[in-house]
Amino acid sequence: MNTLKCGGKGVYLSTQIGIASGRPQCYTRHGWHSTDIEIHPRLKMIVTVLILAISVALLIYWFRFCCLGLLRNSAEEPLLPPGNRFNFPAVRERLQTESDLDPLQQSLNRDYRIVSYLLRHAAGLGGQSLEHRLLLMDYKLMQAWYRLTRSAAPEQARKALSEMTAILGCLAQKMGQQAGLRAEA
Repeated sequence: MNTLKCGGKGVYLSTQIGIASGRPQCYTRHGWHSTDIEIHPRLKMIVTVLILAISVALLIYWFRFCCLGLLRNSAEEPLLPPGNRFNFPAVRERLQTESDLDPLQQSLNRDYRIVSYLLRHAAGLGGQSLEHRLLLMDYKLMQAWYRLTRSAAPEQARKALSEMTAILGCLAQKMGQQAGLRAEA
């Protein structure tokens, strides 16, 4: 319950936004009435922008939290068949010593194209789950972060490549688990 001035008296009443006028209204025993509240248009705009900014920040936080949780839960080394053609295990090893990061990023992009193709087209994997989609979006986000930081902040670019490697490892591990379960059944 809010105390508003409605019809000249301060009373406890329920409030709502008027559909036609867009102004707050209150209900008294005599029906719905307009309130005397005036909100400056600039203040409305500032509040709207503030709510939007906070919502976007919370969405980004949720997204990063989910992706890092998925990567943390699958931290073990992926089981890859002998003779596989994925480059991300070698990239993971070379990432600490290599000074030129662009060839590593190109190798990871090749692996990404293969993994995303397999996720989209493999018949026995049951389609893309929400986890797969989140990880694929996180890969794209880290790819953009790498492009932004590769010359200005090489250590951040290295961390982005490291996360891209972890994402590919997680996706390969999940595909291997699903394919292994299908082969055992």
